[in-house]
Amino acid sequence: MPKRDLADWSKYWITPSTIKKHSVWTKAFLEKDSEEKNWKTRINTDDFKRVKELRSVPEAGGLNLFREKDSVRSFVLDLRINSRREELALKSGSIFRRLAALECYGAAARIALYSPVRNEVDTSAIFSDITASGKEAYFPVAREGGLVFRRVSDLSALSPGAYGIPEPPASAPAADVSGLDLVLVPGVAFDVSGNRIGYGKGYYDRALSAVPRGKRIALAYGFQVLKSVPRGEHDLGCGMVITESGVFIARE
Repeated sequence: MPKRDLADWSKYWITPSTIKKHSVWTKAFLEKDSEEKNWKTRINTDDFKRVKELRSVPEAGGLNLFREKDSVRSFVLDLRINSRREELALKSGSIFRRLAALECYGAAARIALYSPVRNEVDTSAIFSDITASGKEAYFPVAREGGLVFRRVSDLSALSPGAYGIPEPPASAPAADVSGLDLVLVPGVAFDVSGNRIGYGKGYYDRALSAVPRGKRIALAYGFQVLKSVPRGEHDLGCGMVITESGVFIARE
């Protein structure tokens, strides 16, 4: 398949005006953003310093939805998997602190987490904070095309389940997903409107249909957030996306 110029990906690029329209950022980030008005990539320049590294991006202009989502998924997932764990650990810490500062998090009593795999944003500090605060933590279990959320009070209770992802035992108490106060959502790529590309199985899209969008919070590194991502009619978005640099609040 012939490769096109990077300009063909412009519909995914984040620009300063896009950020200011959809997000709440720290003063330091806004100052950095104002210095980088001529962004060359569709991701944060801190995470991609050499344009030549983008030459492997496949063309997107004429792809159908499935192939377009898959190409974005493959590209961003490759970025994440090949990132330095030390850097991701620092970013995960910043993401936790931003989450902990939110009023909705402080007020939540029952929070669903996920077990991080393939360099996803780490949730262990969030789990520790939830349990130390007397809140209830729930983790998903993949069963028959859907998710069941079960309570966990000790991470050692998790063991590899579907797709090798750690999950709670069948004996752990389950919660009706509609009764959860917040659901922290993993994913591969997101956009500034809260739309999400997962791993292509649709588990979260099906499970969260009963959860108001405002209760769905995505955790992602800055390079996972694009200006827009391909979206189907059954794809569910999140009310906000938290990164190490700031919080994107969904604008319908």
